[in-house]
Amino acid sequence: TRLAREQAMAYFPSAGTVVRVDAAARLESLYRRATPGFGIYTFVLVGPGVERLAPGDQAKSRELFRLIEMYAGGKGDPTSPQQAHVFLIPVDAELEQFPLFNQVAATLSDRMRGELVNDLREQGQGALAGRLETGPGPFLVSGVEPALVPEGQTSFRLLADLSGVGMEHLYDVVDTFDRQLAPEVAGRPESLTVIRDRLSEIAQPGVGGAGARQGWVFLIGGGGDPGASVPARPIVIGVADLLPNRQPGA
Repeated sequence: TRLAREQAMAYFPSAGTVVRVDAAARLESLYRRATPGFGIYTFVLVGPGVERLAPGDQAKSRELFRLIEMYAGGKGDPTSPQQAHVFLIPVDAELEQFPLFNQVAATLSDRMRGELVNDLREQGQGALAGRLETGPGPFLVSGVEPALVPEGQTSFRLLADLSGVGMEHLYDVVDTFDRQLAPEVAGRPESLTVIRDRLSEIAQPGVGGAGARQGWVFLIGGGGDPGASVPARPIVIGVADLLPNRQPGA
């Protein structure tokens, strides 16, 4: 269909240049069989009804995409993509001349978010599924496989719900994901704990009363322990623990 031909996936890697992949014969291939070879894949999804979000929530989504467009891609060493993190954003291929936020294909993002919601419910993660269904977002979903929802139940994923994160922290979040991975963890599940630990420099868990805050970062999935540093249960970082005015990382 014409709509399918308009939809594409934009890649913003931490090593190499920005790439735009148009839909193949099946639209699902954009997020079920993404381009292989990167160390971590982070799919960026908008919340439901992004055009009708409250002004503050829409401004936050706009700022996240502005930061990704400005700082991710077009840098680093393109000869080592396996160490690179990549943001994947569903876009309308015919809107390339506009700012990235205006390019976002909300219908494709909703379709992807719906598949993720169903997968989370099948894994018994109903609370997280509910956040994705009703939260304003945006949402970041990371894994080492080139797929939004990997096959099987043993894959680890990192889910960041930015619904309650202040706009002033978005640069640090983008910078945290975009730093190059060390060779010893590149392409391995342990790399997700590297991202989680980097996020812990922005948010300090355990500060303040338990239950007084909502989590925003979750390490989910995994049928066992793939490495000593990777726990097989959800990890929660609290929104109220965000450190104010931290200087951007290198």
